[in-house]
Amino acid sequence: MQLRSEQEIINSWKYIDKVYISVVCMTYNQEQYIKTAINSFLQQECDYKFEIIIHDDASTDTTTEIIKEYAENYPSIIRVIQQVDNKYSQKPTLPTLIALNNTKAEYIALCEGDDYWISTNKLQCQYLAMQEHKSLCISFHSSQNIYPNGSFQVGVSLGDLNKICLLSTVIRGGGAYMPTASLMFTKELLESFNQVLANAPVGDFYMQVLGSAANGALYISGLESAYRKGNEGSWSESMSHSTEKKILKLLGQHKSSIKELADFIPAEHKRDLEYALMHEYYVGARIALFSKNYVLFQSLISKCKNSEEKFGIVYSFFCNFRNYPRLLLKAYLLFTRR
Repeated sequence: MQLRSEQEIINSWKYIDKVYISVVCMTYNQEQYIKTAINSFLQQECDYKFEIIIHDDASTDTTTEIIKEYAENYPSIIRVIQQVDNKYSQKPTLPTLIALNNTKAEYIALCEGDDYWISTNKLQCQYLAMQEHKSLCISFHSSQNIYPNGSFQVGVSLGDLNKICLLSTVIRGGGAYMPTASLMFTKELLESFNQVLANAPVGDFYMQVLGSAANGALYISGLESAYRKGNEGSWSESMSHSTEKKILKLLGQHKSSIKELADFIPAEHKRDLEYALMHEYYVGARIALFSKNYVLFQSLISKCKNSEEKFGIVYSFFCNFRNYPRLLLKAYLLFTRR
């Protein structure tokens, strides 16, 4: 699809009295993917004036030059926050917080630089849906996973009907419950984001919970985004090579941040937060197992086993055979390759 000029996009807006939606994109060394992401923003068929904020975290490849060219062609739509030193290395959530706090609109839509939007009516439909549900602060939609070989697979889909998801469901769903590239939320959430995300190890899970704290989250059917899995530089790829020190640091940060979440959500969700923490230990145990750090695997999976929570068949399999980690890893890999 050929891109419209800046003037053509501006002429298509019917409501121009203010910026209605801020599109926020965080990127770093994503020269292979950033064009696809930005193009998917510019292809949005939307009646409401929107802006695009791109946070470039001091990229060392050609990402910066690519973004600069887009900004020159769309100066009234695209704003670039260009860092000279990498903020993610200082604090993982810092790029997100910097970008969010530079938005002008009441509603904010997220998409990282290696993901993109499939639906060209995403902004329009999601904004209108949230206008119909003013009591809700956050919404999301389905996504497709894209793998390095080019194959697609359904990532997240909750069906063909719009629905309101309860806070308990969001907490227990973890960070992958709402695809990051599908999120749209109100700017009023930034106050709580700034407090909790300041020390959180990741942003997505905590944004989802804080956004759903008041009245739940709105799932919108019929829209799709794309999430790249296993690509070089992606979060999923980086986590697959985590060291013991990194895993333990991450779990420590999650423990502190989940505890802090308790101040922002109703007290009856204490059990849900305990579940969320134990699930992080389970995820850490899986990473340790795949990294062949068998001692760490046994330590973390034992913490999960001592809790009252259950995480499915694979979890039970891990717990029952935790004393035979080498055999467990071989069996799991054989099963998943079938």
